[in-house]
Formats: sequence, structure tokens, C-alpha cells
Amino acid sequence: MKHFLNTYILLWCAYSLQGVLYPSGSLTSRALAFIIIAISLFFFIEVLLRYKNNPVLKSLSVLVVVFSIYGVISIAFGNGLSSVPSSSYLKSIYLSLLPVFVFYSFSVKKIITPRYLVSWLPIFILVAIATHYRYHQEELLEAMSIGSSREEFTNNAGYVFLSLFPIIPMIKKASIRYAVLGFCLAFIIVGMKRGAIVIAVLSTVYFFIQSLINSKGVKERIGVYLLIFVVIVVAVYVFNYYLVNSSFFNARLQQTLEGNSSGRDEIYSTYLHHFLYNTTGFTFFFGGGADETLRLWGLRAHDDWLEIAINNGLWVVIMYFIYWFYIFRFHNKLDKKSIDYAVMSLFIIIFFSRTIISMSYNDITIYASSAFGYELARGVTCSS
Repeated sequence: MKHFLNTYILLWCAYSLQGVLYPSGSLTSRALAFIIIAISLFFFIEVLLRYKNNPVLKSLSVLVVVFSIYGVISIAFGNGLSSVPSSSYLKSIYLSLLPVFVFYSFSVKKIITPRYLVSWLPIFILVAIATHYRYHQEELLEAMSIGSSREEFTNNAGYVFLSLFPIIPMIKKASIRYAVLGFCLAFIIVGMKRGAIVIAVLSTVYFFIQSLINSKGVKERIGVYLLIFVVIVVAVYVFNYYLVNSSFFNARLQQTLEGNSSGRDEIYSTYLHHFLYNTTGFTFFFGGGADETLRLWGLRAHDDWLEIAINNGLWVVIMYFIYWFYIFRFHNKLDKKSIDYAVMSLFIIIFFSRTIISMSYNDITIYASSAFGYELARGVTCSS
């Protein structure tokens, strides 16, 4: 079974390397996505039928089924968009949410352990680095196609590096733990994605506080302070380097200081006004269907709650709220000084924040879902 799990993760890594090893959206990419989704669906069904699941997994299961209904309707009748395949809605949902069930299943079977996930971390980091350079190259080529000489861009791979954070507390050796944290922080800063940087800062502050709380004795606490100092020095060095050498970085910083939200405020107000005042009774409760935001404005809401409200209606917003309520309740029952608590805290800080300032429910990487699925299974095995 362990070999099968290794193969599943390797398939994911290969899929994540589209645009690097092979063209994005190619036959290879589609074949890998099909195989990954087929395997994930099998374990989704197995988990539902075989295990007595906790409320978090039950609520997530309900969401998967509900999103599936909307996705199947979109495929059957089309999404009314020429630029976006009608299957993309369901594909993104399945690739984001279903792996949680795969990692949960293997964790309940005691195949996944913290040591196992940490052993994959170097490969995950390498794939994240490749993703960073792929996104940069794509932006560079797009700029060249319109005759622009720009060489610096915001890079969404910052969120990929951020999604590695929940695995970091599982690293036993403190020096390696902080080295990985500093390395990921550097790439997040370089990516210049303001949302990712803000969440990374919040996550890092939490990580520091938790490390100090869990340190034992004066000697260990001094060691933690030294490691925190090193990480801060690295982050400040990277920040200052780009402050001196990057006009684009300075522009992004100036936008932030001036309160420029890159049009987010206008998007949120427009979408919320539409949901509250321009919907019928039916579309208010059941939504306009998969990809409704794209049909109306050609742009997603950059907020889970508004996206779900417009696409799926109030009833699914309530389901999504219940899902997060159970996650917070599950988290609060964990031992405050345990690694499990730290892992779940980082998952919540990152992905709940993203529900508000970005998109979360259709963009969970397997790096984060592996840690999340493991912790949900730990809750079951610890209480049994």
C-alpha cells in the first residue's frame, strides 16, 4: 500500500510540473489529472463507506457531493463560456478537496506518519521551486508577446510555498525546521503576492510563539531565540535586497502602504451587491450555477464566501460555514502544546485567511491536504 501511495504522490508531482516537463493543458496533463481524480474518487467512496468519520470529514463529504451536482450540471448543459471548459469547475474542486480523503485513508491505516510526510518535503520544495519559475516564465513570455520589457511580476507560487507550512512543525530537528521556514519565506517575499506575504507573516509569528511556548529549559529557549533571529535576518536581507534593486517591489510596497487593494474592494462590493439585490429567490438560495461569476464579470470573486454565494447560493454558504465551524472545533480539542495543534493552527491561519482575501476551497495543494488528512485521521485514532 505504501508503494501505491508513493505512486499517487509522484503522479501529483508530475502533474504539478506541467509547463516545466511538458506543456500545460497537454494530453499528458489531462491524462494525469484523470488518473489522479479517478484514484481520489475511489478513496473518497472508501472513506465514506468504511470509516466512522469525524464531523469535519462528514461536512467536507457533503460539500464534495453538492459541488459535484453543480459540476455535473455544468458539464451536461455547458457553462456558457467559450474560454473556459465546462469541466474545469468540477476538475478544480476534485483536485483540491478529494486528496484529503486519500491521505486520511492512508493515515488511518498508519501508513502516513509525520516522518513519512517530512521525507517527501524536499521533493515538494523542488516542485514548488519549479512552479515558481514556470509562473515567472509564463508572465515573461506574455509580456514579450505584447512588446513589454517587464521582467518582474507577482507570482502565485507564493501560495504554493505557503501551503508547505503545515508540514514544517513535523520536522524534528529545530535547525532544519527553521531553515525550511526561512527558505519558503524568501520565495514568498520574492513572489511579491501581497496576500501570501501577509498570511506568511501571520503564520511565522504564530510559529515563533508556539516554538517558544513548547521550548523546555533555558538552553532550548535560547536556541529557539537564535533560530528566530536567523530567520528574521534572512527575511530582512531578502526584503532589503528587493527594496534596493526592484522598482516593481517598491511599487507593490507603495500600493500596500496607500491601501491599494488591486481592485479587491470594488470586486467585493459589486459581487455582494449583486448577491443581495440582483438575484431572484431561486438564485439567492441556489446560486446561478457553476462559474456564474465568470459568466457575469469574467473574474472570480477572490473570496470563497462570495464565490460560493453567487455560484451555489445561500444554502451552500451555510454548509461551508458549518465545515469551517467543525474545523475550528476539532482544532480546539487538540492539546495546545502538541505538534498536531501547531499543524492544524497553520492550516487554519493559511486557508481560512485565503477564504477571505483569495480563493481556498478550489486551491488546496496536496502538500497542505496531506497534513490536513493526516491530522483528521489522528483525531480519530487518538479518540478511539
